[in-house]
Amino acid sequence: MSDMNFENDRLHLKSALSSADCADLAATQGYLSLDHQIVLRVLSLIPWAFDGAPPSYARVESHPQQHDWHGDNAKHMPWCEISASVLLTPQGSGVFKFKDGPVALEPGDLLTWRATPENIHARSQHDGTRKALLIFLKTKQAA
Repeated sequence: MSDMNFENDRLHLKSALSSADCADLAATQGYLSLDHQIVLRVLSLIPWAFDGAPPSYARVESHPQQHDWHGDNAKHMPWCEISASVLLTPQGSGVFKFKDGPVALEPGDLLTWRATPENIHARSQHDGTRKALLIFLKTKQAA
């Protein structure tokens, strides 16, 4: 089941990855190839055109520190036009939210969005057990 919100250029797709896929990725940390079998499955679910050329990347991470309000195409990644996140482990104490409210995520859920002002987001501090697959993509239109 998906919750498509084209007004804010977001897609929340429940159970996009299986529990086995989540466990496989949660056992890793760091950068993954965009050709990785599981990453390719996630990329196939993203509804917007992208080319995946460098500097696009995917990584599994767990940073317990709070991640304050930001847009992914800010100063550190001005090329980023599409972001995607798949929660791999239970959310624990870390909550992901957009300015218009929190997003209830379960392991395996895909949340993807275009880098627009409406999609500024943050994540609260967590206990260190929360892991996610993060993907940041350059689009065909981005310079």
